Amino acid sequence: MNVARHLVGRGLKAAFDRYLPEVAADANADDVFGPYKPIVDHFGKGNRIQLGDTEDDSELEPRLKAIDGLQKLAAKHVPVEDEQLESVAAMEFVLEGLHQAKMVGKDDVDGSANYYDMMGDILEGIDTDR
Repeated sequence: MNVARHLVGRGLKAAFDRYLPEVAADANADDVFGPYKPIVDHFGKGNRIQLGDTEDDSELEPRLKAIDGLQKLAAKHVPVEDEQLESVAAMEFVLEGLHQAKMVGKDDVDGSANYYDMMGDILEGIDTDR
C-alpha cells in the first residue's frame, strides 16, 4: 500500500508542477512561498483541515474555501470543465500538491486526509527546556 501511495503522490506532484506556479527554490528569498503564502500561513496559524473520503462536496466546500487563497489559486491554475462540479476537487488537488511539495503536512487516518502546518508540528515537538 505504501508503494502505491508513493507512486500516486509522485504522479500528483508531476501534475501539480505542470499546472501551478513553481515554489521558490531559494529558502532565503522574500517570496519563498510565492502565491502559496496565504495557504501556508493559514496552516501556520495552527489551523487544520480534515477531508473525509465519504463527505459530499457540499460538506467539504465551505471548509476548503475558508483557507485563505486556496479557491482563487485553484480557479486560476487548475483546469476544470465545470467549475461548479469540480472546484472542490481542484482545491483538494492544490492541497495535496502542497503536501507533496513538503509545504503542508498530512496524515491519512481512517479514510480521512488531515492537512496541517508541518513545520509547526516539528517545532512543537522540540523540548525547549534543554
